[in-house]
Amino acid sequence: MSLGLEEGITRHGPIVWDGGSIQIQTSAHEAHIAAQWALSLATRIAHCTRHPLHVIGEESAEGAASQLPVDAPGVIDLLEGICDHGPAVLALTDAPQLRSYLSHVLAAPQAEALWTSLLARARRAGIIIVAAFAGRFTPSSAALGAFSTRIMRARDADEAVHAGIAPGELRALGEGQALIVRPGDKPRLACIPRQSVRPHSDYPAAEDDWHIPSPSQVAALVRNTRSPILIGPTYSAPTWARSLPWIIIGRRDDARIIEAVHAHFGWETPQISDVIPEDAWTRITRWDKHRVLALNPTHNVIRALIQHSHTPPLALTARRWESTCGVISEGDTVTTVQLTAGSVNT
Repeated sequence: MSLGLEEGITRHGPIVWDGGSIQIQTSAHEAHIAAQWALSLATRIAHCTRHPLHVIGEESAEGAASQLPVDAPGVIDLLEGICDHGPAVLALTDAPQLRSYLSHVLAAPQAEALWTSLLARARRAGIIIVAAFAGRFTPSSAALGAFSTRIMRARDADEAVHAGIAPGELRALGEGQALIVRPGDKPRLACIPRQSVRPHSDYPAAEDDWHIPSPSQVAALVRNTRSPILIGPTYSAPTWARSLPWIIIGRRDDARIIEAVHAHFGWETPQISDVIPEDAWTRITRWDKHRVLALNPTHNVIRALIQHSHTPPLALTARRWESTCGVISEGDTVTTVQLTAGSVNT
C-alpha cells in the first residue's frame, strides 16, 4: 500500500507503507489537514489489510466498526480493550485532545498509564495506530518509538528542531505535501492523499465483530433490545448459563430488574440474599456464587467493588451514573449494566 507519492527532482514514485503505526505532526492551525490525513491513511490501511477500523474523533469514516467522539464514555473502553481484539486499525484524528480528555476524566497517572500501555502493546497485538498530533512537533522517542513512520508538515527551523529534523532537511511544502520520516532514512517529500476510502468494501464487517458502540448506537440498543439489561462496554445481552442468588446494593425496589432478567431467561423467581444500602458500602466484600447489582452507584460503592475485582475496567472510575445504569459483579469481575426500554425501571 502507498502512503503517498514521493516527489523528487530525479525520482517520482509511491512510498510504500511498511506495516507499522503512523504519526502525523502539523502546526495547530492545520489540525484539519492532520485529521484528514489520519482518516485517509487509516481507511486505506484497513481496506488493504481487511482489518476492522476503529475511529476516535469528530470526523466520520464510512464502514468503521467503532466511531466515537473524543469525549464519548466508551473511549476509555476502546483504548483499554483494543489490544485484546487485534488485528485492527485505530485512527486518532486529534491525539492531543484525546489525551487532554483522558487526563480530565481519569487520575493523571491512570491516563498516562493507559496511553503508554496502548503504545507499548499495539505492535505485538497487531494494532496499527494512525494518530494526528496537531500543534506538537516531537522526535520519535517521545512516543516510545511506537510509530515507525512520521508524516511531518514542519514549516520552519523551530518546528524541525522539535521534530528531530535537521533544519537543512526542511523543504518548501505545497498543499497536500509533507515530509515522510523513518528511522535511518532521510526525510522524503511526498504528496499525501486526503480522501478516505471505505474499509471492507467487499467484506462488510460482521455484526458480532468486537466494537464499542457510539452514544447514538447505545440509545438505539436501549430502545430496541428485548433483553431487560445490556452489560459490558459492548452493550451486549447477558448470556449467563445459569441463575445465581443476588445481592442488591441500593434499594430493594431494584429487585424488579432482577425479576425481569429471570423472566427473560425463563428462570425461577430470583433469590435475593441481601440488600445493602449504598451508605453501608463498608459491608461490600467478594461474594462467591452470587451476582451483585448496584444501580446509580456512589463513588464509594464503585471503589469498594473495584477492590474485590481482579482486573476492573478503568472506565468505571470515569463514568457518570444514573438510575438506568450501574454495575454488575460476579466473583472477581465487575462490569457495567444498562437498563433497556423493556426493563421495568425505565
